[in-house]
Amino acid sequence: MEAAEENDLSAEDFIALIPQLKDQSKATLEILDKLLIWGKSQLKGTKYNRSVFNAKEMILKNVELYKNPALQKMIKVTDETPNEISIFGDSTQVDFIIRNLLANAIKYTQRGGEIRFSASLNQPAGFNAIHVQDNGVGIAKGAQQLIFERNNQSQEGTAQEKGNSIGLMLCKEFSEANGGKIELESELGRGTR
Repeated sequence: MEAAEENDLSAEDFIALIPQLKDQSKATLEILDKLLIWGKSQLKGTKYNRSVFNAKEMILKNVELYKNPALQKMIKVTDETPNEISIFGDSTQVDFIIRNLLANAIKYTQRGGEIRFSASLNQPAGFNAIHVQDNGVGIAKGAQQLIFERNNQSQEGTAQEKGNSIGLMLCKEFSEANGGKIELESELGRGTR
């Protein structure tokens, strides 16, 4: 960046920096979005607009949104959820949860890895579950207990991506506020679901 400000870059080098700038801008916007959502919920209390909606469309939208970060790491993202996966909840909050889980899966999956969306319908009775599974670095047993808590410390991603530890905490809060829950299964070196 400093080289660009001092005019030490050729036009070709500057053009090559544009994707990096775009990614940094998106990451900054994502952090700001999380902070604003959290701040609003803390100051005003969270209002829920619950309804039944099709989560498939939301999953596909987020897979498209994160297509470039996945491509940069050559990560294959597949969606095996059924076409009619209904969720009852606040669609904005569920969208946030899906987006955050996908972003984390990309962040902690090595180059050439895989991420898969799947679902369990009516298990337990009356509940549908969305699964986001990666074959990334996994989470140590000791860290799993704190992963959704306020005092969780974010770890650097496989391509030195930075985190802020806010996203998973909000995922838990939003899941529980909508009558659901968030769980994880993970093994170091084998990935997370």
